[in-house]
Amino acid sequence: MRAMRFFAVTPRAQTLPGARCMRRLCAACVVFACSSPTDAPPSNAPASVSIAPATALLVSVSDTVQLDAVVRNRRSEPVTASVTWSASPQAIVSVDADGTVIALGNGTATVRAAAGSVSGTMTVRVEQAVDSVEIAGDEQGGGVAAALDSMVVVVLRDARGHPVVGAPASFTVVSGGGTVDPATTQTDASGTASATWTLGEMGPQELDVQAGFNDEASHRFTASALPLEPASMAVLNGDGQSELVGMALPQPLQVLVLDAEGNVVPDVLVVFSVDGDAALDAAEVYTNLDGVAAVHVTLGSAPGTYAVHATVPDSLVRSGEPLDGSPVIMTADAVTFSLDAPSALVAMDTVTITGTGFHPTLESNVVHVGGAAATIIDGTQSALTIEVPTLGCTPQRVVEVEVLRAGGQGVQSVTWTPAGALDLDVGERRILTDADEQCLQFLPGADDEYLVGLSTTAQLDARSTFSMVGVDANGPFGDAMTANDWTSRRAGIVNTSASSRAVSSDPELRLRAYEETLVRGLHGSAGSTRRSEPGPSVPASAPPVVGQDLQLRVPDLRADPCVDFLPVTARVFSVGARLVLASAAPLPDPATPAYAALVAAANALHVAYGDAGVDMIANFLSAGGWDPETRVTVVLTPNVALMELPAFASVVDQLPRSSCASSNEGFYVYVAVPDAPSAAELMAMLEDVPPEATHHIAHIVQWAQRLARGGGLLPLWIAEGQAELLVEHVGLRLAGFGSQQELGAAVLGTPGLSDWIQDRFDQLARFTGWDGAAGKTDGAPEGCSLFGFASPDSPCDPSAAPGAAWSFLRYVSDRFGVAQPGGQSALHSAILTMDPTADLLAQLEALLGIEVPELIVDWAATLYTDGRLATASAPSLQLTSWRLDELLPDDPRQLTPEQLDFAGFTRSGMIVGGGTAYSLITSTGSHGSLAVSVGDGAGGAIADALRPRVWVVRMR
Repeated sequence: MRAMRFFAVTPRAQTLPGARCMRRLCAACVVFACSSPTDAPPSNAPASVSIAPATALLVSVSDTVQLDAVVRNRRSEPVTASVTWSASPQAIVSVDADGTVIALGNGTATVRAAAGSVSGTMTVRVEQAVDSVEIAGDEQGGGVAAALDSMVVVVLRDARGHPVVGAPASFTVVSGGGTVDPATTQTDASGTASATWTLGEMGPQELDVQAGFNDEASHRFTASALPLEPASMAVLNGDGQSELVGMALPQPLQVLVLDAEGNVVPDVLVVFSVDGDAALDAAEVYTNLDGVAAVHVTLGSAPGTYAVHATVPDSLVRSGEPLDGSPVIMTADAVTFSLDAPSALVAMDTVTITGTGFHPTLESNVVHVGGAAATIIDGTQSALTIEVPTLGCTPQRVVEVEVLRAGGQGVQSVTWTPAGALDLDVGERRILTDADEQCLQFLPGADDEYLVGLSTTAQLDARSTFSMVGVDANGPFGDAMTANDWTSRRAGIVNTSASSRAVSSDPELRLRAYEETLVRGLHGSAGSTRRSEPGPSVPASAPPVVGQDLQLRVPDLRADPCVDFLPVTARVFSVGARLVLASAAPLPDPATPAYAALVAAANALHVAYGDAGVDMIANFLSAGGWDPETRVTVVLTPNVALMELPAFASVVDQLPRSSCASSNEGFYVYVAVPDAPSAAELMAMLEDVPPEATHHIAHIVQWAQRLARGGGLLPLWIAEGQAELLVEHVGLRLAGFGSQQELGAAVLGTPGLSDWIQDRFDQLARFTGWDGAAGKTDGAPEGCSLFGFASPDSPCDPSAAPGAAWSFLRYVSDRFGVAQPGGQSALHSAILTMDPTADLLAQLEALLGIEVPELIVDWAATLYTDGRLATASAPSLQLTSWRLDELLPDDPRQLTPEQLDFAGFTRSGMIVGGGTAYSLITSTGSHGSLAVSVGDGAGGAIADALRPRVWVVRMR
């Protein structure tokens, strides 16, 4: 925007200069003709001079401003006197005898008006505003790491076409890694600023210029850095491989061509040749855009070493001399297949099989032990390290070890031994961690009871069939399958059924899943279209006041909440230190008793919950790191009902509006109200707000902490679990209950507390199989996931997911919070502030000192063992905050495992990632040995991608 130009305030009649001078001379003559200097009244003597205007700003050379001088006597009365004008420095402005100031150059000048011995001054600042910009030196091409032939130039002019002189200009390299000199300068007498741009790495380059006294001129220059002439070549990849005779090498042989500056050179012809009867897929190859030429080699029919030559013809080089490193010679060995396995193998041990001719790509080797696929952990072409499979819970026996690969096969007989039998005390727990050895061997005993579980501990949207088969001493224990049976099933090791990814039917869970993807996209993840950097964008503005209208955008969860929104005007009707209440629905007339009652209800909400509740949430999750001046605005709006939610908050409000058009750049919770609620309805809504608002404010604090650390939200199940944990935590604290108490069902009788607590246990009961009435849900809890996704055939109500996540984090708090300096608050703050760019589960394991799969198993076992096992016998299988046996009473709400016995059994079903299948194996009197195998229901192991864990707890 151009600065304002100043003009004379009062128009003057146009008079010839000579006439104007004559008129002033005559006026002076009249004064002196009437009296002599000796008898002039002293009251007419000039005592002061003032100038109007007192200051002026001119934004173009030749701009003018008309000044007026007023001469006053010592009684401050205007008097007639001759005025003389002057200006300094004269290089900045000039002033004529009539008081007209003309801009000559940038700077600040003083203009003086003198009448006799007295004078007055005013200040004129000349600061040219840029009106037009000329650019030169854009869109050039040059060599890598070389200066461009032409400088980059920007020319600035003001509105009258004069050069803008002495204005600052800065040049900044945006991309490409080059340099610019000078980085900062000033425009010269012609209004020109220029710099030399030295390009960086090969490819597109960008340079920004910002110029003008107020940085009003900007431009982005572009250039391209091009490679130079080829100067050298070298091996890039593929040298030194070995493979079976007559086979193609697994990797291509690659050479790299560079220029003298070390940059890759494309489109250079490379000629290849090979010894003996080996074959190449091409003899002449041009380098690609990365300067690489590659060929594929098939080895000859005889074992030995084969050489491959690569060269660039001298005729293609400008100097006519061979390139440095040319010719390049690479070798490959042709070998035959052999196998040497250890004579004895133990299930779930890690062993190394040696030999020759193994495939260098692990996935291309297949190892069977007794007909079952073994997991290959590591390997080379001469050694394979495997995990020994369980072979379906059979006893020790001689089996075949077979190594298969394309073009090679080896078989050797070995002795296989199963893993050791169970020897547990009451309350002791064991976890089988090897996905291929899910077998429990029970010794003979009497009056025993074991809780057996299968937990899939990976955070995956996947499911698998499972089977649990118990074979007793009278069953086909040793020779149920012959060697031929096992061999025929080698190709039948079936992994999980097809993964089913589905959006949850719960609107809030859909929103949270969307937000995870949104924030990853804003960080520039693969496939993202949004590139803005997320981060808290809460303005440091004054808090709202009662009666203020807030122009807000309610994110539309029915479409894209980042882009689509519903505009609303919400009127603030109550402001607390931490909580602001506003309504987009009509409020009662402020002059009515209804409005007074609503305000009283809002004030009661602040007293009973507002400041204390928000502080509890912030302090619990942020360890004091959340600004104590921060307020959360609860907006009562009919729009929320369209989303099929009672209330929600969204991370989009903490992102810049430049990234998400729906953002209000603040902290907001949206609560559904009718289109035209009565005062009674609004007051009832306020009574119901605290638990619901607590859940969403917890999310707000989570987002503020995560975005401040570079984004990367918590996984949905942890985020929901923490939010539900805060509802429980705040409700208990407001009711006067302390931390880490073991509470029973009687606590729910505390006035108002059931609204805070009961839903958590109801959701957990639905997760473990309660159908919400008097029965059980088929397929639960193994069909219900801790991680919260909902597959099309899931038996679970979506509300079960937050209940499971809450109980998991409640268990983590009970078990590890007491050992954390600062208690469970410090623990959850540490979870929340883990590095968003690193593996969160690995960080969680480091924080707690336990592997996440083991932690999930202990939590899953606790859901049944709490209250049934003495704390001393199973300290890690207790929920110390609550007594689950009271809060989830027997049938139908309590977890009920499948009842089995030691006489042999078969149980099957479907399990989802994050689910647990429970069984209770019981004997009355003595029992024999029992082998229990767990698989995918199709003869194979449950895929390790689900990280399955078979576990057992001895109950008596």
